[in-house]
Amino acid sequence: MTGDRVLAFLDSTEFSMDSSLRSAKWDSLRRAIVDGQLVLAASEVTIGEVSRQVGERATKYNGMIREQSKQLVAHLPDVNVPGEADASTFEQSLRSRLASTGVVIMPLPVTSHAALLSRDLSGRRPFKRNGTGYRDALIWLSFVEWIEREHAHQTEVYFVTANRSDFADPSGALHPDLQADLPVGIDVTLAEKLQTLIEVVRPPVDWLAVDEPVAVERAAAAAIAEFASYRGFPFNDLPVDEPYVDMPPVDRGFITTLDLDPGSAELVLVDRVDGIQIWDVSVSGSLTLEARLWDVSEARTLPEGWRLLTSAGGAEAAFVEGSFACTWVADVRIDADGRAIDVAVTQVVLRLPRPREV
Repeated sequence: MTGDRVLAFLDSTEFSMDSSLRSAKWDSLRRAIVDGQLVLAASEVTIGEVSRQVGERATKYNGMIREQSKQLVAHLPDVNVPGEADASTFEQSLRSRLASTGVVIMPLPVTSHAALLSRDLSGRRPFKRNGTGYRDALIWLSFVEWIEREHAHQTEVYFVTANRSDFADPSGALHPDLQADLPVGIDVTLAEKLQTLIEVVRPPVDWLAVDEPVAVERAAAAAIAEFASYRGFPFNDLPVDEPYVDMPPVDRGFITTLDLDPGSAELVLVDRVDGIQIWDVSVSGSLTLEARLWDVSEARTLPEGWRLLTSAGGAEAAFVEGSFACTWVADVRIDADGRAIDVAVTQVVLRLPRPREV
């Protein structure tokens, strides 16, 4: 825990899987913001991006509900069909959540079309040679304007994004193209997730004063039970990270098998807020994914770990299956009586299984 002020700017990737701000990690961040230790900001571009994503998911969900309900009601006329999702007020709600948490929303940066075009044509990050990166560039320039406004010299500054391909160099550090944009004397650390900030602003563990043996046992059990409940769940709707797995162009994938190793559980006491302990729990295991491959021609050169199951719809689609080692990570809240009151999956990391020893 540092006594100095910390500045952190959140990219859209931090909100793409969950923008509710209800996870345990946000409890810690709110405490640090209230204490004046942490200043968080995001871009106006992020508001638009996340609102579009949620709208598209609602449209997809509503289409599925309409399709399935017609087929179901034909057989069960009295069935209670779930209502459709209304995402029309999402943007307003997101703005309200961010404001009440203390997250600053930076407006669009002051830049010219000529400057963006020059950056695009030269392939200067976050642009790529194929021309993608317009919104990322606006987010990045908003960040640069923000740290200039905040006079961030001699301050820890973080840019939080899971988009390593556009913002990082091969070592994982901030790309040199982006370093060149920074004001003189300001260093920026690239972080992939909020957990990095938690480790910076959380109190010392010995200050937390909890009954660790009881909390560890119950936090681990609660996390494992939550992880196991995701058998049959769409993996597209999970915070999946696949740094060691090549993913073919699939859609509507599901977890068909999930085997967890309770003995692999690792727990870290993250924080204690208003008497609630917050634990970071990770458990290793293996899983199998089954998904639809829209282009059957892709089945001829499936990445490692994947195999063709069967064709569907003639030559237009196919089903594929992939088996991988995995690590599941969750936030677990434990109350003063040692009871698990909330579990939130924060990450699922996929890895290729190790080859068997001969």
